[in-house]
Amino acid sequence: MPYYEWVEATLPVRTAPMASKEEVCFRRCETLGIPVQTAPTTTGDSYRPQQNAILQPGGHAGRTEDPRLLIFPRPTGCTFCGHRAQGCMRPVRAPRNQFAKRSTDNSYVPMALTADVWAPGGRAAELVTDAFVTRVHTEAGAATGVTWRTGATGDVQREDARAVVLADGCTETPRLWHNSGLPDPDGWAGRGLTDHHLDSVIGVFDHDVGNTRAAPVLRRGAISPVAARWSRPGSRPRSRPSSSPRPTAGSAARTPTAVARAGRGTGPPGGRTGRGSPT
Repeated sequence: MPYYEWVEATLPVRTAPMASKEEVCFRRCETLGIPVQTAPTTTGDSYRPQQNAILQPGGHAGRTEDPRLLIFPRPTGCTFCGHRAQGCMRPVRAPRNQFAKRSTDNSYVPMALTADVWAPGGRAAELVTDAFVTRVHTEAGAATGVTWRTGATGDVQREDARAVVLADGCTETPRLWHNSGLPDPDGWAGRGLTDHHLDSVIGVFDHDVGNTRAAPVLRRGAISPVAARWSRPGSRPRSRPSSSPRPTAGSAARTPTAVARAGRGTGPPGGRTGRGSPT
């Protein structure tokens, strides 16, 4: 659990900015009798504001259509550009560690490259691009390094290390594991893969729901991140909604799920990636 809390504080994970389409979702959930979720853990049918690793809008973000006012540092965080799924590169001219979407290349990689500056006793990492690890080396049962090749030239090199972190995802990790002849006593390396299915539902409303417009405090034409969530973990009967207040567009959720855990420490130079950082 401490590791999850560190990740949520460092990226950080917060309630995503909401707009008119989230308002429509919340209202329909209430109509169906789905209760608002007020606890961190989903235990039954419920709806809630979506938590997301997206920096909150600040400054002129979401408040103007003037492109001159939408250049960093005048806006910070999410500018409601609508490109979250395709790869957010906003605000314009922001340093990489201040891009709104907190993907690995915008958060952990900048932190690693500047670790000697912001972390006491830290050492800056060297980022090698176009590198493909082909084998993990071991000695006396412990990983001692890797062999990798450069894609463009085919040059092969070996790098020895005190620790090797194998984090290649659910497909490449078992491939490299088996190719390196690493032990698999229970035969589960590469098995147990679970797909993540995604369904889309599109509907036509009799009235304008303002799908491409944000809340009044935000600029017209803005598109918010995915900020509404309906969870249905089981088929148990739905209960009537409680008297808990419903979150409104353009504001943070008024439920305990919106209260993000605050970490401690400082982040890399040029702005913090979040409230917490490794020590």
